[in-house]
Amino acid sequence: MSDDGLNLKSVDKPKLLEQLLVRLHQQLQDIEKSAAAAHGGAIHEDAVAKSKYDTHGLELSYLAGSQRERAQRLQAEIKQLEQLNPKRFEDDDAIDVGALVCVKQGQKQRLYFLLPYGSGLTLSCQGHEIHVISPESPLGGELLDGYVGDEVYLDPVGKQRGLICGLF
Repeated sequence: MSDDGLNLKSVDKPKLLEQLLVRLHQQLQDIEKSAAAAHGGAIHEDAVAKSKYDTHGLELSYLAGSQRERAQRLQAEIKQLEQLNPKRFEDDDAIDVGALVCVKQGQKQRLYFLLPYGSGLTLSCQGHEIHVISPESPLGGELLDGYVGDEVYLDPVGKQRGLICGLF
């Protein structure tokens, strides 16, 4: 149990993962809408270049293509997360993808869900925030293969340190 009242062992990781997938599906819809709007603008009659310096239509077509690529990447990430079955970790296990980790800095504690995708999103469980981070992030790299009791750097320059105080 973390000092702030959250029992890590009581957290339903599949529900957390479902919460993340709902957010990612919403992002996907937003990206697809943006791609469709950019494509519509690119092929609209007003987008036809009136001079060699008029690149509005061309820029919109590039934007539409980039948004389509983003949507395809996100679809692949969602598909992989849907296949993920995060294992249950014990306090003496090494931290790996799928771990829910509690890090203490002074009197403050933060919870992190180490996943391959969804970095930067914040989930909610029993009134607590859980931050999704990837192994490629500076903190994720610090946590990966760490153990409860290890000290980690919380920032890229190493000025802030924290203690891994829980794992599930």
